[in-house]
Amino acid sequence: MLTITVEELKTNLDKYLVLGQKETISITYKNKIIFAIVPQKTILLNKLENIFGSLPREAYKDDEINRE
Repeated sequence: MLTITVEELKTNLDKYLVLGQKETISITYKNKIIFAIVPQKTILLNKLENIFGSLPREAYKDDEINRE
């Protein structure tokens, strides 16, 4: 998990929107975490875990993104 300041997010928003698709980014203001950017896959996996209790290992495998 990456932690950055609000100022850093404002300066490099495009960079962190792309990075936020792969990992959780905590955003701080005055040294306190105020929110986080969480990948959609993480949210979906958490919802599935709540429904089924546990998931097979394959569900956590990182997707290979074709950037062509």
